[in-house]
Amino acid sequence: MASFDTSAFDLTPEEKHVATGEIKSLLVRATAVLARAKAHRSTPDFAEALALADEALRIALDPDACDQSAAPLATCHLYRGHALRGLRRYAGAREAYEAAAAAEPRTLTDGPAVAEAAVRQLQVQGREDMPEAPGPRGTSSSNSGNRGGLDLRGLSRFDTEAGGDAYRPTVTRPGPARRVTRVDPGEQKKGGT
Repeated sequence: MASFDTSAFDLTPEEKHVATGEIKSLLVRATAVLARAKAHRSTPDFAEALALADEALRIALDPDACDQSAAPLATCHLYRGHALRGLRRYAGAREAYEAAAAAEPRTLTDGPAVAEAAVRQLQVQGREDMPEAPGPRGTSSSNSGNRGGLDLRGLSRFDTEAGGDAYRPTVTRPGPARRVTRVDPGEQKKGGT
């Protein structure tokens, strides 16, 4: 019986490099969605970020789909942990953070800073004893003062391999509403300068 040769279907190194770029693109999108989710405590945004991180992780774990030496595996696990934590799925978040902390850094963007961020999240979760009962509007029952305890400081550290600036989302909050009152021109002159 003849064996089926699958080498004709293997991706070329260039195609694998494109897939690695797709992983990084998914992670950049996940960064923006996580920042938005954290700012608004939006469950749909956390779910979207989880889907993006899961897709990036699926590609990164497939040796036939991408260049394994350049796949940011630890970053995929870290972002997955952030999304799961935002969804209050604490056991899954802990597993993702542990995987991120234990993953071997493969690229400059997937280096010690990612592992440190994962370890920091595990420490935060340890202090909070992983509350299972959420408080009002998605905050944890232990009032950590950090809007649910998410520490997203490591999110903006994702750069391209070439050293260029990647998209870095910034979240700005509008100031308090100001009441505009009518000022009579005569009053302005009396107390004026």
